[in-house]
Amino acid sequence: MAGVEKHTPVYAISIVAEILDVHPRTLRIYEECGLVRPARTSGNNRLYSRADLEILIRVRYLTQIKGVNLAGVKIILSMEEILGPVITKEAITGPSGSKD
Repeated sequence: MAGVEKHTPVYAISIVAEILDVHPRTLRIYEECGLVRPARTSGNNRLYSRADLEILIRVRYLTQIKGVNLAGVKIILSMEEILGPVITKEAITGPSGSKD
């Protein structure tokens, strides 16, 4: 991934699905929910950037490890955008890092 700008769309949906070990339909659902907005080619194919991949990795972590539903993920990602990931983590786990 070196040499590619973070926001340059270069990854096809099949590649991203393989990297994340998800079905391509899952990525389309994430897009429909507004969690990620991949670029489109002139042929209307989705292309994902490294920034998109980072978001999708975060979505997978929140849904698979933490058990958050997609509506909750959307709220968390919005909070992180505004407050930053450290503050959001404290809001979820508490200042000591353990859930109460």
